[in-house]
Amino acid sequence: MPTRRGRVLSEEEIELENRRMTLRKKLEGEFKPIFRKHGNQGIMLSEFQKELEEEGVQSSIPSDRLNELLWRADMDGDKYITYREFINLMTGDDEMSHQERLIEIAIFAVYAVELKDSGNPVTATTGVPVYSPLIYNPRKRHEAWRFLSYMFIHQGYLHIVANLIFQMLLGLPLEVVHKYWRVLIIYFCGVVAGSLAHSMTDTHVFLAGASGGCYALIGGHLASVIVNWKEMNYKICDGSVVRFLLSAPVRLSILLLLAGGDTANAVYRRFTESGGTKVGISAHIGGLLAGLLLGIPVLKNIKRLEWEKTLGWVTLAVYLAFVAFAILFNTLYKDYPPIDWD
Repeated sequence: MPTRRGRVLSEEEIELENRRMTLRKKLEGEFKPIFRKHGNQGIMLSEFQKELEEEGVQSSIPSDRLNELLWRADMDGDKYITYREFINLMTGDDEMSHQERLIEIAIFAVYAVELKDSGNPVTATTGVPVYSPLIYNPRKRHEAWRFLSYMFIHQGYLHIVANLIFQMLLGLPLEVVHKYWRVLIIYFCGVVAGSLAHSMTDTHVFLAGASGGCYALIGGHLASVIVNWKEMNYKICDGSVVRFLLSAPVRLSILLLLAGGDTANAVYRRFTESGGTKVGISAHIGGLLAGLLLGIPVLKNIKRLEWEKTLGWVTLAVYLAFVAFAILFNTLYKDYPPIDWD
């Protein structure tokens, strides 16, 4: 059995360790060349911090989280972030939900430094590293990890700030009730569903951002309201304002208003904005449906009834059928741009 400091690891710890090793290998191929350009000293901490502050990322996360990020990024106190320190930050021991947010911020900051002196610097709404092996590229669909890793790439600091705010407002309440690992399943499956839906509707368009995952959180909330409808309405008319505000109808109204308003904005921007970038509406819809379908079997149910168990299996089957169909579509459809094997 694998051990750590003389202690036998549990199956959950072994799985987490394997995830770290996989992540370390992926990060090495992508970020080691970037840090190599800056020499053995690494990237100046002040430059790294300045990027976070100037791009507005600091306003989207608690200050203690940002301080933790910067402190952990400069463990030896030399005011530089080396490749080794960056890797240690990315593969640390935080809960995966918090780690995912830190990874988003760190990758954004690294690419912001990389693009600073290029013709495509990071601004409020521009600056996306289209050359990154993380972004979804229709010419690189054979690199399957891109259908998930695109969530770490953002176009401008407003994009990442909006996604981080979405994650905290919608994700943290779910984590408190349903535990972070259930929420991560919903989130990551929403990211994949978003990219698969995008790949079938916008066959020639790149995709970046975590909107698929964010909308999956909305879908997860909707699923939780549906399966816990009766329990959430317990004594809502007893005069308690708090109980009323937490009731199923109020939650459902807020979620529909939030999802409807943001979707309407996305549709408007998709058909009115000029330029080479477009909002991926299908990625939003794919993520929302994934969260709704998987939220029923994955998230906690206060009192699981027999019909809810059956519904959970049905919605899981629908999600898996969609994934299978999307994979076949990506394999057989002939109108994609030619594959770039380089």
